[in-house]
Amino acid sequence: MLEKFILNHQYNFIKKQVEMLKQNINQNIDNDVLANIREMSLNKVVSQFSNLNEEQYRLLSEINKIKTELEFDEYIKRIYDYTKHFPYLSEVKLRKLFKNVKKLNIPRNIFNEDKPLTYVSWNDLGSFRKFFIYQFNNKIVGFQSRITLCNKKGYCAFCNSFEELVLISSNSKHNNQTSYYKAFGHYVCLDSERCNKNITDTKQLDEFVRKLYLTRGAR
Repeated sequence: MLEKFILNHQYNFIKKQVEMLKQNINQNIDNDVLANIREMSLNKVVSQFSNLNEEQYRLLSEINKIKTELEFDEYIKRIYDYTKHFPYLSEVKLRKLFKNVKKLNIPRNIFNEDKPLTYVSWNDLGSFRKFFIYQFNNKIVGFQSRITLCNKKGYCAFCNSFEELVLISSNSKHNNQTSYYKAFGHYVCLDSERCNKNITDTKQLDEFVRKLYLTRGAR
C-alpha cells in the first residue's frame, strides 16, 4: 500500500498547478499547446520531490490525464489522501519545546484536528509573542518571536501570498566567536492557518529557523 509521502506545501503547490491547468482547459486552447502545458505541469509537480518510486510517480502523473471538472476534484482528493499530517504533540511535549517560557498559554484544541500543516503557530497578544512548532532537519523544534501588529496587508515572507501581516522579530548570534546578537525579522501572515493553506515553498521558513539555530545562543 502506498504510504503518505506528500508534505503540506507540496500539496498546495499541486493544487495551484491543477487550478492553472483547469483554467487553460476551460479556454479551449489548441491541443498541442495544452499537451505542452500538461507536460510542464507534471514536470513542475515532480520537481518538488526527490527519489520518487514508481507508485508515487504514477499517482502524481495522473495530472497529465485529467480533463473534466470532476476528474480535477477527484485527483486533488487522491493527492490529499497521501498528504502527511503534522505530528500530534501532547501538552507535555509542547511545554518541553518551550521549557524556558514560564507562562506558556497554549490554545485549546491546537492539535485536535489531524490535518496537513507545514507548521503550527499561535499568537499570544498578551505577551506580544508568536509561537511556532516546525519540523526542521527531521526534528520537531519550537521557537518564539516578538510580534508587532502593523494593521496592513502585504506579501507574507513565508507563503508569498497577499494577506494581513504581522512583523515577527528574533535574535541570532552574529557568529560562533562572539556574544553579539543580531536582530532580524519578517512580515508574515497574522493568521497562520491561512499561511498553511497558501505556502508552496519552505525556503524562507527554513532560512528563518536556520538563523535561530545556527548556534545554541538562539533565543
